[in-house]
Amino acid sequence: VAVACVKWGSKYGSAYVNRLARAVAAHLASPPHEFICFTDDAAGIDARRVRTEPLPSEARRLRGWWQKASLFSPQAAQVFAGRRVLYLDLDTVIVGGIGEAVALCSSAFATLSARGMANERRTCGYNSSVMAWQSPPPPPRAADRRGELEGIYTFLVGAAGAVATVTRKFDHWLEMCVEGAVLLQDALPCGYIAEYRSMLPGDSAPCGARIVTFPLQPKPHECGGWVRDAWTRHD
Repeated sequence: VAVACVKWGSKYGSAYVNRLARAVAAHLASPPHEFICFTDDAAGIDARRVRTEPLPSEARRLRGWWQKASLFSPQAAQVFAGRRVLYLDLDTVIVGGIGEAVALCSSAFATLSARGMANERRTCGYNSSVMAWQSPPPPPRAADRRGELEGIYTFLVGAAGAVATVTRKFDHWLEMCVEGAVLLQDALPCGYIAEYRSMLPGDSAPCGARIVTFPLQPKPHECGGWVRDAWTRHD
């Protein structure tokens, strides 16, 4: 299993990568996994726990969240080498075992539904804070499967300007390219993945929560209480 994240620019420091890697290691007893960070700056990332890979050179024209498309590049496919992949945004806080989420990686492409998410303010569509998929096997066996997700990347880097005229978010682009994705909230137990902004104030993470997402605002470093405890627990 490959657990992946993407770090670009200066928005998130290396501490976000290291804390997420340690949390995954603490909450994923099996199967064995490799934590991989695609980044333009590997400084400060713990090489003992994290394999770093450069963002594809042709992806430099992409900005912000569009860099997530690099996960579907030919370069990333070589790194994943036919493994199951669980992607987590860097601002994700792990509060329980994530084995069930990893098990979904062997099914069709899966991601979050935007419904009910306070930061989304819409009733449908995708939120890519968490994604799961089966990467294609190495060539030559990959020839018949390569186009399933690689097109998300290859078309985007070739026509980024045109794509930006019709949609402003990577999540919306994902909706256009991948129809009928498995929705993680439907496939996992109720409350397994929770959005922090949608939670009621409390002294602890909601019962049953395993993965807490922080799209937009606030971010984990801006929170106190149980969030800070969970985020820094494995330092």
